[in-house]
Amino acid sequence: MVRKLQGNRRRRAIKLATNMLNPVLFTSHLPRRLTTSWRGINQIAVNKESEYVYLRVPKAANSTILHLLYQHGSKDAFGNPPKRYITEQWMSDMTTLSFRDGLRARREFTFFTFVRSPYSRVLSAFRNKFSSHVYLYKYSKKIDKYRGADDSDFKSFLIYLKNGGLYKDQHWMPQVSFMWPTVGRVDFVGKVESLDRDMRTLLRKLYGDDYAVDHESISSIRKGPPVTDSSNAIDEFYDKECRLIVQELYRADFEQFGYSV
Repeated sequence: MVRKLQGNRRRRAIKLATNMLNPVLFTSHLPRRLTTSWRGINQIAVNKESEYVYLRVPKAANSTILHLLYQHGSKDAFGNPPKRYITEQWMSDMTTLSFRDGLRARREFTFFTFVRSPYSRVLSAFRNKFSSHVYLYKYSKKIDKYRGADDSDFKSFLIYLKNGGLYKDQHWMPQVSFMWPTVGRVDFVGKVESLDRDMRTLLRKLYGDDYAVDHESISSIRKGPPVTDSSNAIDEFYDKECRLIVQELYRADFEQFGYSV
């Protein structure tokens, strides 16, 4: 398991070095942000044929949205291909773009993303990822350092995030960290809470106002890890201290994407 984690770190480092050469990622504030948010670089997927850039936010219906884009945008869509096939073969991973293609994408393509309430997103990340032995192995001891006598597992996790863990994993990083090159460059921001409506709006934006989107084809697709139903479990997991921590850590998400604290 340790060897696997080390291999993943090496692959991420190689990807980072490659991505740094791509003009889509060149921003005046990149060096300053690099130490905290470079993981967001590898969440950028490009469709050169349809001319769009999807800034993929983990724990914000990412897998479902990818499959919806594939089913509605591919001329020869087949079955339920794995997410990696969609992002790296049907679409382009940012590392594969040439300088010329990357520059054209940054200037001309439609940039979009989908976001989620910070309360339910960080809870979903906690409930989903810490059911995995890999995450328990990697983070349990670090989180236990901040565990008070009466603290829940979730509160201990939030306190760990507050004490340096916020940018240690892409699944709970602030969503603004994935907005490349800046939030202002994003042409369309959809929300998980209104996924059906916003996805239909996006598809018409990408393929024209006359593009027919069947309601069933949106609602029936659900991909990704098991549903945690975190939106309906907020009252169960959050006390006042937990809410204040999330408000502090994800302040930019609340403000930039219009979520109420």
